[in-house]
Amino acid sequence: MVGLKPSRYTQANEDEATGQLTLHNTSSGVLWDVPAEWKEQVLSFLQKKEDSTLNGSTHKGQVRNLIRWMRLAGLLVPEPMDEYARARAAHRRAQEGEGQLQLILMPTEQCNFRCVYCYETFIRPKMKPEIRQGIKNLVRKRANSLKQLQIAWFGGEPLVGFDVVRELSRDMIRTCTQHHVAYRAGMTTNGYLLTPSVARELVEELEVRDYQITLDGPPEEHNRRRKLIGGQSTFERIFENLKAMKQLSGHFRVAIRMNFDMGNHSKIPNFIERLAQEFGEDSRFSVLFRPVEEWGGPNKANELPKPSAKNGGVDGKSTALPKLGNEVLQPGARPAVPEGTREASPTPAGNPVKILSMLAGERKMMEFSNYATQHKLKCLDADILQPEGYVCYAAKPYSLVVGSDGTLYKCTVAFSNEKNHVGKLLPDGTLQIHQERFNLWVKDYVAEDKGCQSCHFLPACHGSACPLIRIETGKRPCPPPKRFIKQAIGYTAANNRLRLSEQDLFGTLVSPEEGKSQPESVKTFIPLSPMS
Repeated sequence: MVGLKPSRYTQANEDEATGQLTLHNTSSGVLWDVPAEWKEQVLSFLQKKEDSTLNGSTHKGQVRNLIRWMRLAGLLVPEPMDEYARARAAHRRAQEGEGQLQLILMPTEQCNFRCVYCYETFIRPKMKPEIRQGIKNLVRKRANSLKQLQIAWFGGEPLVGFDVVRELSRDMIRTCTQHHVAYRAGMTTNGYLLTPSVARELVEELEVRDYQITLDGPPEEHNRRRKLIGGQSTFERIFENLKAMKQLSGHFRVAIRMNFDMGNHSKIPNFIERLAQEFGEDSRFSVLFRPVEEWGGPNKANELPKPSAKNGGVDGKSTALPKLGNEVLQPGARPAVPEGTREASPTPAGNPVKILSMLAGERKMMEFSNYATQHKLKCLDADILQPEGYVCYAAKPYSLVVGSDGTLYKCTVAFSNEKNHVGKLLPDGTLQIHQERFNLWVKDYVAEDKGCQSCHFLPACHGSACPLIRIETGKRPCPPPKRFIKQAIGYTAANNRLRLSEQDLFGTLVSPEEGKSQPESVKTFIPLSPMS
């Protein structure tokens, strides 16, 4: 009988307040709250404290079934298994994307907002007719070989070009229906034009089912950052549109995104509570937190005031931050405010953004996510702490961004970066690809990165959480959950617990490789650009 060993990709989090042990495996995606009566036994297996060979034949009864479950869940693996090789093989299959095509479409590059941190230039108008025809022809050409077409509407503000969204959606849905291709669409929108009638048409007729909509905290903070072109406030209309969406009976999902900086992060906890009261009972709504960063464009963050060592740290030095342990934020506790941020220097007129250091921003992401889950709000990030979950869309060979003029990109951030200009869409549907630039985005950087090769988070990101960082700096783009894995496990567990009843644990179990041992997680395809 072949012996077993703990998986190198299993991470454990023990809640300091309750003692609850939660295990997460980045290779299988299993998340498990270990029953209290099995905690010590499970820990002994993971730490290999037992003298005997760890396999089911040397144990009896329930312990034997426990070992069997842990093996099927990927928490224990056969001694001879090369887990790294298996993870890399799975990634290569995922990268092939057999039968998949992802298109991020910009129906217009104009926007009705002028957000203070926006990196876009708004120099191009609505998508030209010949480019629309090119998209239609591209989908028709590929339809016979496709299993799934995923569309993400981006901008600019896509609803400024709603007529383009309507025209292309109807044509692509018709083509997919004729060729039995699964169709899924999402949209990144500021939400201002997402009126009840527009939302109904999008959801019920145009099959746009996944949304990312930004509210940067309470009205006074949001309205300082996200204004109409004329400077008018936007919060109330967006919030009313979101409330109206609750009345739709169709299937859809909305991620409410909050961008935070030194000026508004202390207001986020109260706003989380308000969102929980309004949307917490509706599982179609979730939240997402991101720190404002150096996104470039006309409002470059490096031209915004940065925090000093006294008010939050810079370049990753966050000495003023309260020390965080591995514990999940306890019920009723609010995320801490970094010392000095209340006394920060005045913000220049017209620009309320003062960025946090990278480490400070990532800490706040974890704190806010924990706080949201305690208030029964789903976190979008919890859905992507899975195998391949943190592989950026730009790193996938079957994913392309189509600008309103037909320019092809890989990334929705670096529009002015020549390395991101990877080709052109022609009216007949032909993709003219600049192969050298394209290859920069889809390269397997892990093959030459020993740090990635030995990392516990490898199956989730494969060194491709942000290809742009690799291309521009040559540095490893580690995602926040890797640095804060225990906190990430905490809020992920609160969102999507794999709670096994006694019957589940000792009854019939199915291998994760057969896709039935854990809740199925349908990933939302909305490009998670820095801001939206």
